[in-house]
Amino acid sequence: MKAVIIVVVLCVTSAACASNDGVGENGFIIDQLGKAEEHTHTHISLGATNPDDVSAVKALYNSTDGPHWMFNDGWMDGDPCEKQWKGLTCDSVEGETRIVRVLLDYNYLRGTIPSEMLKLTKLRWLTLSYNSLSGTLPSGIFQFKSLGMIDLSGCSLEGSLPDELSLKNLTYLALSSNKFSGPITAKWQTPILQTLHLNANQFTGSLPEGISELKHLNELDISSNQLTGSLPDSYGKLSSVTKLWLHQNKLDYGSIPE
Repeated sequence: MKAVIIVVVLCVTSAACASNDGVGENGFIIDQLGKAEEHTHTHISLGATNPDDVSAVKALYNSTDGPHWMFNDGWMDGDPCEKQWKGLTCDSVEGETRIVRVLLDYNYLRGTIPSEMLKLTKLRWLTLSYNSLSGTLPSGIFQFKSLGMIDLSGCSLEGSLPDELSLKNLTYLALSSNKFSGPITAKWQTPILQTLHLNANQFTGSLPEGISELKHLNELDISSNQLTGSLPDSYGKLSSVTKLWLHQNKLDYGSIPE
């Protein structure tokens, strides 16, 4: 934990220790994973898209001013997977053609995330970051068991997090720069989560003990909130964390857990 202690102290005293939620690193992560996934599906011939998935992405288009997106190539023309609508990735799942990735960050979406998105039950990636979205997330969005990546940073979304988050495949969760409030999730059933960015919101209360159980967590950013209290002793178990941001809260740092 020595490297982590250095980072914490620097973050408390310096504005230069900012979150790496910016375009550069996130874009690189998405780009690299995207290339890998696209390569995987190069030789797969897919049939017509599951009707529920079609209605879900059409609802997203209609509720976020789709005609004025920066990139909307192919949208609303024929079948989403057969016509390869821009920003969607499809795969054959249990004998059906399903939409498994929605990647529409920095794309001038304006509006709200429709409840129809809950029909995308085989979704693996959801990336809508840095768009002009508002309102709350559809109830149940964090219940998709197949989700591995969620990035909704910079969207002015509101609401609270569930008391328990159970996503066994989740490795990346970024909700930075929104208007989420209330306590941070207490129970994290996310055994392979590596990156957790909740900074620049309006979260209150104390640091949840449950985060200390995330054995594979590498990055934790909960800076720029309204958190209070001291660092739980259990945070000393976060041996895999190499980047930690806690600054701009109302925390009593006291002694750093070992």
